[in-house]
Amino acid sequence: MDDTENLKLPYILAAQAQKHVTHNEALRALDAIVQLTVLDRDLTTPPGSPSEGDRYIVGPSATGAWASMDGQIAAWQDGAWAFYVPNDGWLAWVSDEDVLCVLDGSAWAVASDGGVNPTPLVGVNTTADTTNRLSVKSPASLFNHDGDDHQQKINKAAAGDTASQLYQTNFSGRAEIGLTGDDDFHFKVSPNCTTFHEAIVIDKDDGSVALPNTPVAENLLFNIFEDAGRFGGTPEDQSASAGSYVAPSYVTAYNGAVLTAGDKFIHNNTTYGGSAGVLGTDVDELIQLIRSDSGSNVFRRYGPEFFVMDIAAGSGTSAPTFNDGVDDLYLAITNTPVPFWPRSSINYWAKATSGKFGINPSGGTWYVDNVAITSGQSFQSSDGWKQITAVFDINPFTFLGYISDMFRLHATPSASVHLAMPCLFPAQIKPSGIIGVVPSVRVWR
Repeated sequence: MDDTENLKLPYILAAQAQKHVTHNEALRALDAIVQLTVLDRDLTTPPGSPSEGDRYIVGPSATGAWASMDGQIAAWQDGAWAFYVPNDGWLAWVSDEDVLCVLDGSAWAVASDGGVNPTPLVGVNTTADTTNRLSVKSPASLFNHDGDDHQQKINKAAAGDTASQLYQTNFSGRAEIGLTGDDDFHFKVSPNCTTFHEAIVIDKDDGSVALPNTPVAENLLFNIFEDAGRFGGTPEDQSASAGSYVAPSYVTAYNGAVLTAGDKFIHNNTTYGGSAGVLGTDVDELIQLIRSDSGSNVFRRYGPEFFVMDIAAGSGTSAPTFNDGVDDLYLAITNTPVPFWPRSSINYWAKATSGKFGINPSGGTWYVDNVAITSGQSFQSSDGWKQITAVFDINPFTFLGYISDMFRLHATPSASVHLAMPCLFPAQIKPSGIIGVVPSVRVWR
């Protein structure tokens, strides 16, 4: 081997004559390529009057004395051009551009111009990866203006994608804000990074703000039904007594159904330690759902009285109807079309004592026992009492201003169904929690 592997410097061989020639040749090569600084990297013809020691990166398609030397280091040494073949990874400072270049395998490219543009990964005090291509491990991060304003941008490809900020605890998401799945602006929180709860949604079209899990009206509820859903006459009694059963005008039988008085919740009832009378079995079952048994059952013993309405479904089969996969269910109760609020809610309790009753959701978001349903569901006596809630959010520009079927309660022909404590709110309520008797606006008349 006559030359070194990397820089191709000639060895002084044993018993070689004129060793100084070989030694000087190696020194001349080192002088040309170590701490490499070139004057230019674009020239394709040699300069006319080079100075001793001048170095250049030969440009593409070079001519004259540089012909066929593209990309090599041309050094003016001892009055002639010497050429050195660079290896991948060599660095050269280009004086006329004030940039550091590197040979990347096929061409000389800028290695650094004071930035990292472009580069696939950047890690500051940590390691970036193919998902988190910019990673920063630091007590704080500062994005400062450069003159006047400063704006951060998070861009997504399409409306159905996500552009957001995710806040984590031990790398598990706990809060997220941004455009998550649509172009409305969302605020979400999560206890486990799996289930996220919407706190605030700002509509992209009109800027309206929705609080999906914080219904402002819930703590200010009053019942639009003047009998407060107690079925004891209008306006409701201001005492705990419900008096006698009075069929409400806001419930209308359909398909031949017959509406009659059912059992009554009795204030100071005997079932829970009072003396005014024993509760019927179905009323007692309902009270156990909506009242606590703590305090020596005082909460189940006392309270505003209310009647249960018995609905005996008829044999009529007029629409609307739906099939639960086994039986056809037909509308049993409806209401006279009355002016209605675009954003409103209704809640009531229902139980089948024979046959089936069902809910066929339409014109709102419907819930059974606080779980949203999207298609018709039916229930029989073994299912017990079910809490039915509907939350309406109707575009006022495409709303007739009234609704004729706010109960949506269907039944199989000749079924028997209980209805209790209906309440109508001129606001959207949170579909969770237990709702019992809600006073009407006239209770404080």
